[in-house]
Amino acid sequence: MQARSASDAQGIDVSAYQGTINWSQVRASGISFAFIKATEGTSLTDSLFATNYAQAKAAGVLRGAYHFARPGASAAAAQAQYFLHVLEAAGGAVELPPVLDVEDAGGLNQSELVSWITEWMDAVQTATGVQPLLYTYPSFAETYLTSALAKYPLWIASYGVNAPANVNGWTEWTFWQYSDTGTVQGVTGSVDLDVYNGTVAQLRSAYGLTTADPGGTVQPSTPAAPPTYTQFNVFVLDHPYAAIAVGDVTYVLWTALNTLGTPHTYRGNGVMNINGTDVQGVVFQGNTYLPWNTLAPGIKSERVWHFYTS
Repeated sequence: MQARSASDAQGIDVSAYQGTINWSQVRASGISFAFIKATEGTSLTDSLFATNYAQAKAAGVLRGAYHFARPGASAAAAQAQYFLHVLEAAGGAVELPPVLDVEDAGGLNQSELVSWITEWMDAVQTATGVQPLLYTYPSFAETYLTSALAKYPLWIASYGVNAPANVNGWTEWTFWQYSDTGTVQGVTGSVDLDVYNGTVAQLRSAYGLTTADPGGTVQPSTPAAPPTYTQFNVFVLDHPYAAIAVGDVTYVLWTALNTLGTPHTYRGNGVMNINGTDVQGVVFQGNTYLPWNTLAPGIKSERVWHFYTS
């Protein structure tokens, strides 16, 4: 298989094991995509899936969701439906393809396992219209999988090598998990590191993403050379937040919306949809800042730097 390139899009994959993640810091560190654990078997939902799913998007990180397969424990179709149900409950399809993580044969022989995987893949593709990725590692693939599965794009886990070895019909990876001991700003402890076989622009193009989707590389529609960014702190309901002044406008870090309980969705390119209205923010040092008076209906300021709702 191919080696990595310096221009490849950089990503991580996470689960509840990583604990609370600061997705704004993750995005600012150069991470453009993340695969997030959703489910396992037919009864386990990752406890932080919905949180990671929402916060990664708000920070502008392209997301994929994965299901940890438990072959032999239950039918593939049942596990596929469980995955789809949890995904739908969290807001629907993510930007990147769904993933089946296969690391356990569950007592099935090779032929049975290949049939089980194919059934899961077909069920999810039929429901989403997107061909899923298959995640596995070389020794497992050599032992339990066959070239019949090579029609599915591969996310390979292979560490300490310049390039993963070809395995059972796969001669190219689409995503490569090249380390399980990485460090990324915003994640406590170690985290898996991944790359996509192409640039961020190619990643977006491959999955039909537009500049309205999170994780964009287009710069915000703010002045190309603002006169001055003055940094300071403000308090929103007594919680401190970073703020900047651009001209005579004060912008507050977008996460103040969480403190205020204001419904919001990140549109990409510095735009936040707040209560159904798109608001153009300023992207500064990798984070989105919003005009203070758009943070919540009826918001007022006290001494300019202390904001509260009426």
